Amino acid sequence: MIYTAFASKKPFCVRYPRGNVRYAKNKSYSLIPIGTWEKFVVGTPTQIVITYGPDVDHVINKARENQIGLLVVNARFFKPIDEVMMKDLLKLNLPITVYETDIKKGGLSSAILEYMNTLDEKIHVLAIGDHYVCHGSIRSLRIQEGISTECLFEELEKNG
Repeated sequence: MIYTAFASKKPFCVRYPRGNVRYAKNKSYSLIPIGTWEKFVVGTPTQIVITYGPDVDHVINKARENQIGLLVVNARFFKPIDEVMMKDLLKLNLPITVYETDIKKGGLSSAILEYMNTLDEKIHVLAIGDHYVCHGSIRSLRIQEGISTECLFEELEKNG
């Protein structure tokens, strides 16, 4: 992750786990495509666990010890999430548990639920997108970002 972060030459946030983590020196490093997750299959999966950090190995080892069939996903990127893998996981029609030992709101589970809402928009959200907003008057910026009162009522008319 650090190698990829430096190579990206863009702002990059890397979260370090609290406590100790086993370090295994690599002979070489390769770039990780930004926004991609990886999956590990233990036995014949009957459920999916999406987690990150040291918990990926903990979940895999515990599933092996207890002979539980799991598909374990290393959600190594929270932003952006791996939309391609999320679609593939949903197609499997297996129960999905997001295991995060950090805060629930604003964490990985929030990002996944937000993404899933875009697939079947039962809740419509009008808000500023995930990008830099230039300076300008409040009125012009609200129009530009699609969050003016007029935009709200256009959306309500479409949904009504």
